Amino acid sequence: MGEWQLFTQDHLASEGVAVSVFYPTCDLSFSFHSGYAKTEQYAVATKVEGRELIELDHRPAKEVYEEWIKQPLEYGQSIMSLSALHPIGRIAGTLHDLPYFKLAHPNSVTARGGITLFASIKEGEKLYLMTGTEDNLVNRTGRAVDGLLHDSHQQIEAIGGISIYCAGCMLQVKSKMGMVAEKMQQSMLNAPFISPFTFGEQGQFLGGENEHGNLMISNVLFYRE
Repeated sequence: MGEWQLFTQDHLASEGVAVSVFYPTCDLSFSFHSGYAKTEQYAVATKVEGRELIELDHRPAKEVYEEWIKQPLEYGQSIMSLSALHPIGRIAGTLHDLPYFKLAHPNSVTARGGITLFASIKEGEKLYLMTGTEDNLVNRTGRAVDGLLHDSHQQIEAIGGISIYCAGCMLQVKSKMGMVAEKMQQSMLNAPFISPFTFGEQGQFLGGENEHGNLMISNVLFYRE
């Protein structure tokens, strides 16, 4: 309903910024990734205003996106649920010559044939159609924690964690969120964790880039050797 609020231990606000600072006495590790796969469909953003993608390859963005997902769209239509499995990706960096992506979640179709997004895109950027499945959305958080626990060369014990899980993904698999929590608990070996559901995620990729994206997973693991 748009009645957003921020809260801390002492304050509640409908407009503002809340900052939490940690001084952990343990080690920590983190990950930021999309969990979606790149398709062969791509185009260049040739006209953008704010967070509205107006043209792709000098054509209305609506028309190009319709061809990509093979579904007709209506002007003024909310496509947030439809596009949760078909977001827009941009290359954020590469690892071992393989690209990794930050995502933008299409939200609605505008009267002039544009598409509004939950993240900013710049003119000239190459945009890829990404694809995912509900199974991936259910399993990816636990897999990300598994990676943090097992990529290390020493024996480590999870103390706790923070898993930022996109609210758009949560709404897509809402009936299966019990499975998401169960897989997270298994991966954390029953250590405590908190999982906020956000519209827009921030984190640091393996290449060191600090980025903002949609439909992303951002994990922090607190551990001891």
